[in-house]
This record gives sequence, structure tokens and C-alpha cells, in this order.
Amino acid sequence: MSNSVIGYNFGAVGTTGDTGGFGPNGKLGPAGPTGATGGIGPTGASVSEVIVGDLNGDGLQVKTVYTNGVSVISSDVEGEGTGGGGGIGGIGGNESDASLGPLGNFVYKLFTEDIGTAGATALVKGLIDGCYIGTIELKTIKGTGGIVVTENEDEILVGYRDNKQIVGVTPSTKNQIAYMTGIAGNSAEALPLVRGASGLNYNPEKRSINAVGRKYREVGFRFGMTEVSGGFINDSTRIIEFNVDPGLHLGTRYVRENQYGPSGPWGNTWFIDVNEIYASQIPLLLNASSVKGASAPFIKINDVTATADTFEHYFGSGRASSFTLAIKGGSNRPRDDGKTCGVVWPANWIFPYKVNPVLTTGLDVYQFYSLGKKDTEKRTVWYGVPLKSSSGTDIFFPTY
Repeated sequence: MSNSVIGYNFGAVGTTGDTGGFGPNGKLGPAGPTGATGGIGPTGASVSEVIVGDLNGDGLQVKTVYTNGVSVISSDVEGEGTGGGGGIGGIGGNESDASLGPLGNFVYKLFTEDIGTAGATALVKGLIDGCYIGTIELKTIKGTGGIVVTENEDEILVGYRDNKQIVGVTPSTKNQIAYMTGIAGNSAEALPLVRGASGLNYNPEKRSINAVGRKYREVGFRFGMTEVSGGFINDSTRIIEFNVDPGLHLGTRYVRENQYGPSGPWGNTWFIDVNEIYASQIPLLLNASSVKGASAPFIKINDVTATADTFEHYFGSGRASSFTLAIKGGSNRPRDDGKTCGVVWPANWIFPYKVNPVLTTGLDVYQFYSLGKKDTEKRTVWYGVPLKSSSGTDIFFPTY
């Protein structure tokens, strides 16, 4: 069987039919590059403080205060309850059994001011926005070892329990008054000196001051063996040496002592009978004529005032002092056995012409005064003025 092609003519093209539906999407292509990051927005305000309490009389509330001055109040604050009900914001509870967590530490804003040497800012830790915020460290004062600390309104008083706590204070001298005067040293840290206000006592029970006074009555002091240097006389030289501290015996130290007792004041008139003292200690020379003759003793006066002592310590500031000294016997004239007297007066006792006067065989009287001046050896200077001596004797320029 064979095939054959028979020729046909094509007709005109017909109209296009409706478009068919879309087929499934193809796979996504790769992501494009990320764009530029935008700018950072402004930082929000921080919390300054949180206050929990009944702020307006309408229940418990929380007030949150921000650093920009804005404050937000949250009402109907309730915690977790223990019963049923389920109030607003609660979990299985109601308003009556609401609870809060533990209270946090308080934060104080402190404005400190230094009014003393301790420094107020040293007591506070932390500095925020120009204010001291944080822990306050309070330092207390406690009395120990005989020190008592008491509070009196706005004052704190620190004192001794009794006189036993102060070195050198005995029951007989307690309640005496001291005062501050001068400065001990030249440094910036030098402390005022403490001086005793002689004759004054403080009565703690009556809170009053008692003044101890002594009426002025001229008393004289007669030298004896107690005032002799070493308490004995050197028979080989026959020189009787006397130790004298004018400030000590003229000052206010003895204001409390019995003026007629062994520790009483010397007064301002002093008397020395050289021959009498010598004869009382040398039995072989009790014969008065022998004492006054070739075997007569000599005298020497030593000023034993400590160079560290000040005139103001004994007599006060801007004062002067004086005393009268009468000496019987102790002539400077050389003895028949060749004995001589040597130096009689202390170097800081100054006389007219800057010459030491001699003693005569009779009664010699001198007036001494001082204004507190110190010599080059830091000794207090006393100026002597002759008042009486034996007639016919040149006490400054003798012929022997």
C-alpha cells in the first residue's frame, strides 16, 4: 500500500485565544547589599528616684521621678495575695491582702559644709550631680581611761573623771584653775601654754570660782643652816655659801602656805647673821670675840634660779619685784691668818659702777629690784642699791 500527499490550501489565521494561567514561581535570586545604618536616636531620661507610699490619700502608689523632671504615678499598686478574688493587677488575691517587697536603702542628698578641722565632706561617700549621695559615716567620741564625754544641748563636753587622771595633781591641788597664755614655739602647730591661776579654785558643785587671798603683811626671813649650800660649812675656808632663788621665794607659789610655817614665804626682807650661824655649827668658836676676830667667817651668795625660768612665770607680765637684804658680819677684810673672802655676790646682781661692794663688820643693808631683764647667760638681772653700811668704810673702793 502506498501513501501519497495530496495538496491542500491553508485558510486565514484565526483569532488568538485566551492567555493561560501562570506557572509556578521560580527560585528567589540572591539578596542584594544592605543599606546604610540610620542615625542613633536621643537617649531617654534616667530614673532619679522611686517613691512608694500613699501619695494622695487614695491608696498605695509608686511615683517614679526622672532626671528630666517628668514624674509618673502608678496607682492601684498591689502585690501577690494569698486568697481568691483576683483584683486588678493581682494574682489570685484582693486589695486587702496585697503586700510589697522589702524596703530598699534610703538615698539622701546631702549639702555639706566644713565648719571645723574634721571636714564635713570626709563623712560622706559618693558625689552625684554636685550633691553628696551615699553612706554617711558618723564618728563618735567615747571616753576611756578616766575621760568622760557628756552632751549638753548642742555641745559635747570632754573632761576628766577626777583629779587622779592628771599627772602631778594631788587631792590637795585638784579643782585649781589654769589658763591659756602665749604659744609654745614658733611653728604653725604650736599650742598655747597652760599656766596656773594661783589662788583660784573651781567648785564643781556650785559651779563657782573661789579666790584664795593673803593679806599683805611685811614678814622677814632669817637665814639658817637650811639655806646653806650643802647643809654644812667648810671650816678650812670659813666661807658660808647661801643658795637663793629670788623668783621662787618672792612669787605667788607660796600664796596657799602658812606664812609662819616651814614652807611659808620669805617675804621681802631677808636677814643673815653670818657670825651667829657660823658659831652655832663650830663648837670651838663659841667664844664671840674669837668669831669676830681672826677666825670670823666669810659669806658667799649663789643665785640658783634656773635659766629656763621666766620672770613672768613668777610675777606675771609687765611686773617688777624687789626685796631688801640685811647682812650682819661677814666682812670682806682679809683675816689675820691670811684667809680671804673671794667673790661674795652673784654675777647677775648688778651694783652702781658695776662694782661689787664689800661687806663691813657691822650691818649692811641693800635694796634689790628687777624688771625681768636677762643677761647674756640668760640669768635674771637684779639691781642692788646700798642703803646702809658701817661709817668710815668705802664699800666700793676700799683701801685694803
